[in-house]
Amino acid sequence: MERKKAVLIIFYICIIVFILTAVGPFFLILRTSIQETLTLTGQKNPDYTFINYIKLITKTKFPRWMLNSIIFAGGVTLIKVILDTFAGYAFARYRFPGDRFLFTLVLVTMMMPFAVAMFPVFIIVSRLRLTNTYLGLILPMLANPFGIFLMRQFILGIPREIEESARIDGCSEIAILLRIVMPLSRPGQAVLAIITFMWQWTNLVWPLIATNTEGMFTLTVGLAGIPSQHTIDWGLLTAGAFMSVIPIIAFFLFYQKGFIEGLTMGAVKE
Repeated sequence: MERKKAVLIIFYICIIVFILTAVGPFFLILRTSIQETLTLTGQKNPDYTFINYIKLITKTKFPRWMLNSIIFAGGVTLIKVILDTFAGYAFARYRFPGDRFLFTLVLVTMMMPFAVAMFPVFIIVSRLRLTNTYLGLILPMLANPFGIFLMRQFILGIPREIEESARIDGCSEIAILLRIVMPLSRPGQAVLAIITFMWQWTNLVWPLIATNTEGMFTLTVGLAGIPSQHTIDWGLLTAGAFMSVIPIIAFFLFYQKGFIEGLTMGAVKE
């Protein structure tokens, strides 16, 4: 009995340490964001103010950067969830000439870092006159094959008998995909949506290359340009960092149920 209590105490201590490690930096950023830079550098007595947030909204293009990031990350996420579900369904359910080769190609391209294809992709986007546009930001990010692999593996877990019953009842292939497969794939889609949104929300390299005016910057590019050559306004920078985390948390909370369901799907057999 005493041994179980000791194990339980150690378990709770580990949980508390993990929570503090995960949440501690978040509160540190919040605390820093409500202090002036002079306070942070010890040149002024400690005080708490929202001046950094006011400066962030009035003296920078933060609202525009936020909108650009929402359009960029949200657009990529929405389109990828739909297209990757369609492609994953095709690979999971249909047999056609070259299907194994194409799926192997998908797996191979998953191992290729974006930096390898970055220059050719930029050349293509530039020749299509899509630089500094939302299409130029979104379209290249749709080529990530991870979502196809994820949705194929998830759809393989859906019993074929459900689709066969629908075919017997006279459902077309499009109706089966839209009315049966898509709804049953929502847990997998939630996992894909959260991962894709977080990847694109924090994406710095491609938006930095594909945009060249401040009005088209995403949050990552805009916040990276806040530090000046000689000084860094830490209060302003951390205020922007704190504000940029809020949409990610909100997006995760919105899809939390489906995300957890998708991760645990198949872990327990009934």
